[in-house]
Amino acid sequence: MEYGLLLLRVVVGLLVARRGLERFGQSGAARLSKLGYRAPATMAVLAGLAEVGGGLMLALGLFTPVAAFAIAVVALNRIAVRLGRERAEAPLLVLAIAVALAATGPGRLS
Repeated sequence: MEYGLLLLRVVVGLLVARRGLERFGQSGAARLSKLGYRAPATMAVLAGLAEVGGGLMLALGLFTPVAAFAIAVVALNRIAVRLGRERAEAPLLVLAIAVALAATGPGRLS
């Protein structure tokens, strides 16, 4: 079971981190601007930092509750923004995985 959690942490953590890298630059700010955020460039940087930092910490098994919290906050925001506009299954899945991994402990195999 520990190796299953390790695989889940690494894959989800790296996918979230990669998604966070997409937030930096003009495309991330433009997307958030279309969604109606005030200060979209600032929000894109904050969301990107939360996803990259949280994803890497999750993948490495470092500070799992903190990493899961950072990922969960961004996922909750994505769910709230998408409600009524788009389907929210992907951010809901990320949220569920982050909460489940936080509940499994500090991210150690021992």
